[in-house]
Amino acid sequence: GDVLVELGVRDGRYMVRPRNRSHPTLREFTGVPVFAYDPAFVVQGRFTAFEPPRTVPIGSFREDANFTAELVGKVEFEFAGQTHRLAATQNDNGSLVLAFGDATNGMSTAAWRFVGIPAPAADGSVTIDFNRTLNYPMAFSPYAVCPAPAAGNRLDVPVNAGEQLPE
Repeated sequence: GDVLVELGVRDGRYMVRPRNRSHPTLREFTGVPVFAYDPAFVVQGRFTAFEPPRTVPIGSFREDANFTAELVGKVEFEFAGQTHRLAATQNDNGSLVLAFGDATNGMSTAAWRFVGIPAPAADGSVTIDFNRTLNYPMAFSPYAVCPAPAAGNRLDVPVNAGEQLPE
């Protein structure tokens, strides 16, 4: 019928995630608020690979679950008059993911967010479009188990781009 049940494993424990497609909350959902597109949040950067990749412990949205992340390198870029560096994970297709916190977290945005970027060019150059920054599922449910950014993946400037806290 309208209920889908997903079984998963997080931090070595099983989880059951029911989804009711006809639930009033889902039927009334009108979308996630986003900041207005701003070309100032499209920045050029340089990817430097870690040889070998680094597996590091990371937290999660739930205090009772911890994970590891395989960091494949760092992306360095200039933004708001400062040089920033964020460690990246990699998808199977070579694209990168930057999970990060910033000065908007807990006010207009969730505790942390992420942005995907295309695979680096041969010279390591990348384009980061923070207007495409997304929320993790934790922004929608206190029961979500979402990976935290790696230590140091914090921008001390506001990233008023991408998805905001859902209403």
